Amino acid sequence: MKKRIGIQGFLMFLAAVAAALFLNLFLPKTENRILRESLDAAGIVLVLTGFLFRVSGRGYKFDHSSEGIKLVTGGVYALIRNPMYLGTFLIGVGVSLYVFSWWAALAFGFIFLAIYVPQIKKEEKILNSRFGQVYKHYCQVAPRFFPRPSGLFNKSLRQHIFFKWRWVKKELPSLIAVIVLLTAAGICKDVKLYGGISWQKELIKLDKIIFCLVIITILFYEKENVAKKI
Repeated sequence: MKKRIGIQGFLMFLAAVAAALFLNLFLPKTENRILRESLDAAGIVLVLTGFLFRVSGRGYKFDHSSEGIKLVTGGVYALIRNPMYLGTFLIGVGVSLYVFSWWAALAFGFIFLAIYVPQIKKEEKILNSRFGQVYKHYCQVAPRFFPRPSGLFNKSLRQHIFFKWRWVKKELPSLIAVIVLLTAAGICKDVKLYGGISWQKELIKLDKIIFCLVIITILFYEKENVAKKI
C-alpha cells in the first residue's frame, strides 16, 4: 500500500507538470508578472509544506507502527488522519501553481480528491473494523484530510510536526526530482512569456527554495537523541 501511494502521488504531480508544459507549448500567452511571481511563491510554499507533511507522517508511522498493526495517533497524526495524502495533495497543487496557473491547481485538486477520497474511505472501513471504538474516538479528535486552524496556529505545533534525517532520506529523491522539474518548467515558461533573458531569473528562485528549506529545517528538524513527548 505504501509503495502504491508513493507511486500514484509522484505520477499525479508529474502529470501536472507535463500537462502544464504541453499547454504552454500550444497555448502561448502573456501573463501579469506580479501575478506570476505570487503564484510561484505560493507554489514553492505548498510544495515544501507538502513534503514536510509526507516526511513527518511517513517517518513517524514507520517508527511507531511499521507493520501497520498499531493505530498511530501521535505526532502529525494528532492533527490529521491522512498526512501523507495531504502532503501529496499540497505538492500537486503547488506544482500546478508554479508551472502554470490557479485553474490548473484547481483542476488538479478536483481530480485528486475524486481519486483519493473513495480510497481513503475504504481504508477507514478497514481501520474501523480493526480498532473499533478506539478508531471512532480518534476520528472525532483528528480531521480526515485538512488540519483544523487551531491545530496549526498554536505553541504545540512543533510537538506534532517534526522530522529526522533518516526520515528525509526516503523522500529526498522525490524532493530533488520536483525541484529540478520546477526549475526546468519555470525556465521554459519564462522564456515563452518574457523572452530569452528571463530564464536567468528562474535560477535565482532556487535561492528562495533553499532559503525556505533552511527555515523548515530550523523550525521542524529533530535530532535522533532528542526524546519526543507526545
